[in-house]
Amino acid sequence: MKMSMFITLAVSIMFSALTNAADYAVALGYADVNVQHLGYKLSVTNN
Repeated sequence: MKMSMFITLAVSIMFSALTNAADYAVALGYADVNVQHLGYKLSVTNN
């Protein structure tokens, strides 16, 4: 296996991992916002 090929493979794996992490962070942030919104609606309807 050539070194340049190995570097390319490592970079592509790192890039896909970063993309997945970004998607996960966005999904977590979206879920967090939804939970806060739900909590706000519940507190408004309870009062």
